[in-house]
Amino acid sequence: MRIPVYPDSESGNIRTPLAKDLAILLQTVKVMLMKDRAS
Repeated sequence: MRIPVYPDSESGNIRTPLAKDLAILLQTVKVMLMKDRAS
């Protein structure tokens, strides 16, 4: 599941594809950690 991230959005002024990918990766890790705690 990819979380859409838009330039200059409220999620934090992401401008470059690399920064966008890092933000998606960070969000994915957060979700995985939350699922890990829940189980």
